[in-house]
Amino acid sequence: MTFKELIQTGQCSISTIDAWVEIWRKEKGVGQSLQAFLGLNDIEYQIWLMRGNAGLARQLSNGRSPEYETVYLGWDELTAQLQEIVDAELGVGYTVTLRRQDYYYWDMRLETVQEINEALSEKICERLELRDVDVLMFLEEDWVDSGYLCGLLSKLTHREVTSSHADDHGVWIICKSLIWSSPEFTTHLLAKCEKRLRREIGDQRYSWVNPDTACHQLFGFMEALTLLGLLDRDKWIVMPDHFANAASASKEVRRDEM
Repeated sequence: MTFKELIQTGQCSISTIDAWVEIWRKEKGVGQSLQAFLGLNDIEYQIWLMRGNAGLARQLSNGRSPEYETVYLGWDELTAQLQEIVDAELGVGYTVTLRRQDYYYWDMRLETVQEINEALSEKICERLELRDVDVLMFLEEDWVDSGYLCGLLSKLTHREVTSSHADDHGVWIICKSLIWSSPEFTTHLLAKCEKRLRREIGDQRYSWVNPDTACHQLFGFMEALTLLGLLDRDKWIVMPDHFANAASASKEVRRDEM
């Protein structure tokens, strides 16, 4: 598939064109012009030359709001932000390292002084939302390919991340614009919010959180999702007893994690 076919089917963002240009420069033996290699017609190619990536994005989307957005972070900044997430989700004692691979591929190393057993490997995969991986992977490996990191990057961007692409200076993170986010992502956001509230109920560190205030917070979160167009209004409801018995359940969860 050409770059144009990929972007019009939602498999990449406009910024990916830079990687395509770099590949074309390194592999001139393909025997194609850059325009043909990208799959652009004469008008699209001229718009790209004159107006850049933003102009081409508007042309290829027929003037509509783009389905995808990009977040670009340098290697040091991305490492620091991922380290903060790892510390928050797993606690201290883990070290994040990033490296670039060939073309636009990259991966992340997660080192710890703890002995990795099956339970800890599963916990790491769950807390960092590593997708489509063997949950026992950390028994033998500490490098994680970027293709498995979309869930973790979603934690960082607060957007639905579909892919990422590296260059010498950092990583382009491809996110769906909020109005294009999938229903599954909305369900995921609601589940994360509810899980957090259930953990906080009965926790001495969050003495102000109780079943009533949790209902109010969840209702407010649903309202925000509705205003953003992510949640249908007929699903915008929280019953007063939604968090009934959550305090005792939260204590059981904390005992299990000790």
